[in-house]
Amino acid sequence: MENRITDLDKPLVILHDFTGVYEQESFYRDYEYKMISEKEIEGTRGYLDEEAGRKLAEQIRMKSSLPAFHFLDSGNYHYMSKLYAGGISEPYILIVFDNHTDMQPSAFGRILSCGSWIADLYEDGREGKAIAPEKIIIVGAKNEYILECMYKDDPNVFFCDTLIESGVKAVLDKVSCEKKEELPVYISIDKDVLSKEEFDSDWDQGQMNLSKLISELEFIRKDYSIIGVDVCGEPELIGTSIEKSDAINRAIIDCITGLRSLKQ
Repeated sequence: MENRITDLDKPLVILHDFTGVYEQESFYRDYEYKMISEKEIEGTRGYLDEEAGRKLAEQIRMKSSLPAFHFLDSGNYHYMSKLYAGGISEPYILIVFDNHTDMQPSAFGRILSCGSWIADLYEDGREGKAIAPEKIIIVGAKNEYILECMYKDDPNVFFCDTLIESGVKAVLDKVSCEKKEELPVYISIDKDVLSKEEFDSDWDQGQMNLSKLISELEFIRKDYSIIGVDVCGEPELIGTSIEKSDAINRAIIDCITGLRSLKQ
């Protein structure tokens, strides 16, 4: 069985620094953290070529840990989630907060991309290359992207509209009823799921507000065992959103570790 985030004495934060954005943020300095520079690795923006994939996998093997908060930089690097989730060695539920489905076929065959990583992870499981998530729950994706998704009718894939009161709880309750035992979860958050009223991400954005995201995460934390968490969607280096993004990152960590509840 994998270790859990809640088993840690204190939060461990792993930062994959592709653009330099974390040098302008400070949220991680209150926790134990590791900054892993990826700036010198070519072939990583949006799509991950084979050589770059080997280098990043080695970085994760040597310097990172699964039960941690993994910050992946811009949404262009959301495919890093597959490198982490693909290493999980037990059945689990994947919960993704994202304005996009990230289940679109890559424009270049099976080359891993930020828009295909969930589909690639799922297909790897079908082909016996990895343990696929038992269930995939995508929270906050735009309806037009869901309609375009080739997995929209797959019985193991659920799309959740968090603008309704029941939110992710209704989907997880349904999934849990189908299983004889409760499965742990891996959470992946692309902050483009948040509305522009919260901050400006590097992709088109959804309609969720931060308080709704935090309430969803609090429900998961209280009722489910969490294997790991990753966060992407950092803004461009030029602009005023870095300070807001910094605060959102801190809120996510504090919520999942329970620190937010202690502060209230």
